Amino acid sequence: MKRVLLYIICLLTVVSAFGQNSRELVGEQRLKVINEITRNTVGIQSLSCQFTQTKQSSLLVDNAVSKGEMSYSRPKSMRWEYTSPYTYALVVEGDSLSMTGAEGSKKPNQNANRMMKEMSSLIIGSINGDRLFDERTFSINIYEETGCYRVKMNPKRKDMQRMFQNITFLFGSDDYTVRSVVLTEKSGDATTINFENVTIKR
Repeated sequence: MKRVLLYIICLLTVVSAFGQNSRELVGEQRLKVINEITRNTVGIQSLSCQFTQTKQSSLLVDNAVSKGEMSYSRPKSMRWEYTSPYTYALVVEGDSLSMTGAEGSKKPNQNANRMMKEMSSLIIGSINGDRLFDERTFSINIYEETGCYRVKMNPKRKDMQRMFQNITFLFGSDDYTVRSVVLTEKSGDATTINFENVTIKR
């Protein structure tokens, strides 16, 4: 019984702390953050960084962690290269997507291609601001948290709802650049991508 009470107290403490550190923005405050993020991203000509990707799945005993490097050039050119534990790359040129690895270049199958295109489009959008705040495609909630703004996007389109429950971006409150993205699939599995050592040219 004591353990149950202790668990409830700890849970309430966590929930209370989360509530204190997260505040949803509305009205002019929400619009200001949208404008600042958009203004910051539209000026980016190129970006390079390292990333750590963590996959949480009910089918996995432990989280699957991958590392790599990403480079972007305006308007829609991106190379997403995994360096650990496997080596291969996703290459986006406009609306075209391909994979390169030890066996050379190939195109992913139709289902994987659709999800990869949506993921790459969302990540590119978080860099260059293209359709990032498209409220015809997403219902969007923005929260102010310690050191960052959390942008939670729930898809409205049925084709995207079949893939994602929601997509969440974290933008730094000091420079309004993307720090991480969480893609939560319909199944509840989640992929978290953290960006590090970011270099930007404007």
